Amino acid sequence: MSRLLQVCGQKKSLLGPAIIIFVSANIANVANLAFNMIFARLMSPSEFADLTLLMSIKLGLLSIFSALQFGVSEIAAKKEVMNARSMAAKISRQSLLFSIPLCFVLILGAELIARVLNFQNLPALICLFLAIPFFLPMIIFRGLAQGQMHLPKMVGSFQAEWIVRLFGCWLMWMAGFGLMGITIALILSVFAGLIFTMDKDDIRALKTPDPSNFAILKTTLPYGLIFLAQVLALDGDIFIAKAAFSNEVAGGAAALLLIQRIFFFAFLSFATILQPFIVGQTTSEQLALKPLLKLLGIVVLVSGVALSIIAIRPELFVGIFLGANYVTLAPMVLIAGAIGASMVGVQLTVVAFLAKGGKQAPFILMALALIYYLGVMLMMSLDSELSYETLLKLKLLVFGTGILGISAYLGKRVTANP
Repeated sequence: MSRLLQVCGQKKSLLGPAIIIFVSANIANVANLAFNMIFARLMSPSEFADLTLLMSIKLGLLSIFSALQFGVSEIAAKKEVMNARSMAAKISRQSLLFSIPLCFVLILGAELIARVLNFQNLPALICLFLAIPFFLPMIIFRGLAQGQMHLPKMVGSFQAEWIVRLFGCWLMWMAGFGLMGITIALILSVFAGLIFTMDKDDIRALKTPDPSNFAILKTTLPYGLIFLAQVLALDGDIFIAKAAFSNEVAGGAAALLLIQRIFFFAFLSFATILQPFIVGQTTSEQLALKPLLKLLGIVVLVSGVALSIIAIRPELFVGIFLGANYVTLAPMVLIAGAIGASMVGVQLTVVAFLAKGGKQAPFILMALALIYYLGVMLMMSLDSELSYETLLKLKLLVFGTGILGISAYLGKRVTANP
């Protein structure tokens, strides 16, 4: 199997590796869905909101750090294996100079963060922050595997992470360790993802000092804007709900955020293949962006089928995936799914333009995120009894308009000079 994955990864076609990564990532997404289905039933809505907030902080940190993953990937796609491995090892060591201070700053502010976000388990939050220095090496070596399109490492890392997360968190909760136990299992899942992203040569390089100078910051910063905008737009809902709504509404927001994430992360794996593929292309921009249109076509097709099924029986969908406690959310699940699909379409496009040299591309996603937040603040200032459903509709309007505009622009660019 490992040999088959490696051969597929060496092919010049985009769709072969993209489909493999798509299937692998969605096995992990199904496991994540199972995770949420289990805990939505084991926990009260208030407890589930706290769990979702903790997961959002972890995913938010990993998403922002993913800028480094894509920066390493872009450089690795242009370098030989030995140089790329040395670069990843050196950046991993140097990352401690940033991550350790960040870790302690967050720990010092943990009590304030917990109070502002109405989070009930301060020790769990501190435990999560203590693991930050170990997040970056996993991200960096995933970037190395991504840039080399090394499918066995990428697939192995995805699968190891979800297995430890799902079964570890369940065992910890059933053993009575509560949210702290879940936090420990989440941290162990990151370690599992790191182990399977590295091989013996990577470990050897990590132990070997390298005096070479690798410029990474300039390459990483634009991706940083993309993933910061992703965190603001996708994960920001749970922070808004926890800070501004009741615990019951926050629990519903957590469940609807899960629906958004299902659609978003189902297709985000395409970016990990699309980016190094486009970086390595020497063709014109129009030809390089044609693979993007193919992937967007898959997003539209699969999302359209899924959303059609949800539209027919939303109550059944909620009952199966979230449980009886969330049946009142049935009218909103279709909106949440459409938001996730729209957001990933925008993100794929922005990543593709950046990979081809469009350094201004990240501002598209950041602008949409800021427009959404400005709209939220305006609406909340005008209506003190604003419903969460209204915020969802605003989010769909912003990102739906964004993907429609981008699609029209892409069509013109690709057909202008075929």
